[in-house]
Amino acid sequence: ALCRQYATSAEPLDEKRIFVLRKKMRHQARSRQDGLLANFLSEFADKHYESLEAEEVVDWQQLMELDDEALMNLVAGIDKPEDDYDTTVLKRMRHYLAASAPINPFS
Repeated sequence: ALCRQYATSAEPLDEKRIFVLRKKMRHQARSRQDGLLANFLSEFADKHYESLEAEEVVDWQQLMELDDEALMNLVAGIDKPEDDYDTTVLKRMRHYLAASAPINPFS
């Protein structure tokens, strides 16, 4: 589920564009308003940003457009994702959350 904004932007999704989006992930993670979400996303990005497939990097961008509460609810599994957000990267984030913390910090 490629985000339309990035899949149809003037800049093609070549290796250089994906490289820029990968680097942007860390900044996006750190700059969330909610401190718990920022910490979680920063740890996830630090661990996974180099191993994500190009489509996952694009899907991350789409998730980052959500507000903090909506994103936390999706990652925590509180809300069921709409088809556009039901992506491999969201599943990886959920798995990382489940594996990294004995208690869900978003509940």
